[in-house]
Amino acid sequence: MRFWLRLNVSLIGLCIVLISGVLIYNRWRNPSPSWIAFYSDRFPAPGGFYLMSPDGDDVHLIMLNRPSLAAPILWSPDASRLMLQQINEAYEYQLVVVGLAGQHLYAEDVPPIFGSRQAWSPDGEWIVFEGMPVADLAQGVALHRMRSDGSALSCLLPVTDNPRLHNLDWSPDGQWIVATRAEPEMGVYRLRPDGSDLQLLYQSLKIHLAKWSPDGAWIAALVSERGVDRVYGMRPDGSQFQPITPDDTYASSLAWTPDGQWIVCSLQVRGQVRGLYRTRPDGTDIQQITDLEIFYARLSPDGQWLIYTLHTGGQESGLYRIRPDGTDMQQLTTIPAFDFRLSPDGQWIAFDSAPDPTLAGGRDIYRVRLDGSQLQRLTNNSSDDSDPTWSPAAHYPYQGRIMLIVGMALIMAGFAPWSRWLRA
Repeated sequence: MRFWLRLNVSLIGLCIVLISGVLIYNRWRNPSPSWIAFYSDRFPAPGGFYLMSPDGDDVHLIMLNRPSLAAPILWSPDASRLMLQQINEAYEYQLVVVGLAGQHLYAEDVPPIFGSRQAWSPDGEWIVFEGMPVADLAQGVALHRMRSDGSALSCLLPVTDNPRLHNLDWSPDGQWIVATRAEPEMGVYRLRPDGSDLQLLYQSLKIHLAKWSPDGAWIAALVSERGVDRVYGMRPDGSQFQPITPDDTYASSLAWTPDGQWIVCSLQVRGQVRGLYRTRPDGTDIQQITDLEIFYARLSPDGQWLIYTLHTGGQESGLYRIRPDGTDMQQLTTIPAFDFRLSPDGQWIAFDSAPDPTLAGGRDIYRVRLDGSQLQRLTNNSSDDSDPTWSPAAHYPYQGRIMLIVGMALIMAGFAPWSRWLRA
């Protein structure tokens, strides 16, 4: 009897191992399903957000009702939801979380939310935003937190204590939120996700934005003082705060390399055109990447390339790429690119373009390989399609592995004392 029981346990374990092997193989062959979210004013909608497969074959509407173009399309870290804004009948901005099928994921008892500054937590479970329930707008704006399904809505900083924080950015470990304050006591702040331990890290005349490094070791801030915009670096506790770009330059953007070792920024030296530079977080080893007129660039996920457009004569050019050390510059497209983003695997660039603005028709969505090959037009209609945003890579690191471990454990439990069972 025990023999057959152990044998069945081993067979169940073997089945689990085989199933986990299939899951791991499929995940290896198809790392994650990808979508491109974009805005369109196509008929019959007065404006809406759409989802599209990377090849452009599958396009469907996910939200109608006067979407707000002022807010970005924010994917949840697991690529299962999008955080958008719409304008209601009273012309108030409302924060909306929708699933990939377009279903609203709010709980029914949560009131409409007014807010224009919001951010996902790294695990995708929480949303922090600046705003108030529409019914309480007369009281002012406060900092709130809620779960992604609209539950557990709570006020982190009430109106009387809220320093009007902007540009909310979560630390990579989810333990802190860094933000900037516009007025009256302007500076860089940090606080816990539950609203506690609010700290002023640095007080300045004007802070445009603050961003965590990918490893959480530094915070970079774009600071305006005495008419000069400079990039500053600091530790998460506010120590080692120092300018890392020269005082005779004007900075307009900043981006971290994926390894957190460099900050790439657009700088304009007095009397010269705006170019790309990179510098260490502590301000050492500043290097010019290119002296071409570039306002911002995006890094490939592996940090090996910078993608940018040239700004000449008030017009955007085609896409270019260059190594972060300034070598190997290549032109990828000849048609203008207005807004562009890289796919999570770094193999494709999606962008919106109007190849000939003098002809009828609006912008359409295109994609091109990172090396400039396989340029494809994904949408083609008389409306404006814009702001293409790739879904992040959806990681499922535990499902197949846990099943594999459980299956192996069952097999070992069934076969380890096999000879004793046979003698029994």
